[in-house]
Amino acid sequence: MDYWAAKKNNLPFQLIVDQINRSVHGQFADIRNMPLKEKEYIEVIKRKSGALCALACLCGAMLAGNTIDIRLIGDYAAKIGICAQLENDLQDVLHLGEKNDLIRKKWTLATMYLAHHPSRIGKAVASYFENRLPLDRLLAIQSLEAWIQSSGVILYKNVLIETEKIKAKNIVDKLSVDKTIKRQIKSFVDGIHAKADISEET
Repeated sequence: MDYWAAKKNNLPFQLIVDQINRSVHGQFADIRNMPLKEKEYIEVIKRKSGALCALACLCGAMLAGNTIDIRLIGDYAAKIGICAQLENDLQDVLHLGEKNDLIRKKWTLATMYLAHHPSRIGKAVASYFENRLPLDRLLAIQSLEAWIQSSGVILYKNVLIETEKIKAKNIVDKLSVDKTIKRQIKSFVDGIHAKADISEET
């Protein structure tokens, strides 16, 4: 009982518990699979993937003995988690297959972008998500995969990722650590990017 009473007043411990709770709630929101606005979706993945990344970094910081920057570490780590999830979402729509989020009717910012695309194929995607178009007819659309890759979804997701990276690096600047360590962390953040090397068509 004394052990848990002591932990209750321990800020790093409380932040770790908080991140675990955030992750659970974020995962639950994700499972609901509802179409959301951009800000709402970012908040969901912040509570899911962002919280898991923050949890790992907070544990590392505690083991390294850095509790001074504990809140800042959790904040920039959450941004890294958001970037990773956005990149993962992008990869999960670019190529047709069993794990494609579009095929699985999984709502992400990438699939929402495609479903709201003003083109003929975009309207077909919306009809598929609304259960008004069967999968075989969607897959029968010629050049569906090429359309996805040239729809603008890559650029859209890359802009979102870069925005979160800038926010993360701004937080890193506030850390009370050596400039060399800050550069190393920023270099890691810069390495987070969409793996897609498919050029956008104009």
